[in-house]
Amino acid sequence: GGMQINLQHAWELFQGASSPRAEVLYEQGLFFCFEMESIFEKDDIKALFFLRQAFDLGDIRAAFAVEELFQQRKEVYPLPEELVQVYAWRLGRLLRAAELVPCSEYWQRLSQAYQIGFPQDSPENKEKFLRLSRYYADKSLESDKKDAIEKEKCS
Repeated sequence: GGMQINLQHAWELFQGASSPRAEVLYEQGLFFCFEMESIFEKDDIKALFFLRQAFDLGDIRAAFAVEELFQQRKEVYPLPEELVQVYAWRLGRLLRAAELVPCSEYWQRLSQAYQIGFPQDSPENKEKFLRLSRYYADKSLESDKKDAIEKEKCS
């Protein structure tokens, strides 16, 4: 027992968005991905259309949804290296931003990206990524503490 979700209304809100946003396109893709209580039938082509756009705009979750979609179809993603390369590029961008502007937000985003890991990565690499995720989460906390100290000094 929770709130009733009106999927038709949600879809209309997504469609009415003034500019494409990665997280909106990701959610739109999910409307077509899986057999669930939805206003639409499962449609892999439409799901891929929205998810690839979301991925191109930087929503890393879309890579995993695309991969899962291919697994459901018992197919191999045509170019799995693409997922890894784009994901690595995204991590590189986040790391560069965090190095240039070392603040809590960037460290936290980097931590979240490492927590996700690469699609179908080895257990050893997943563990390495989780360690890096914890490392950057700690840097985020340190940054928050430094900001709090600076605010206290200024008061």
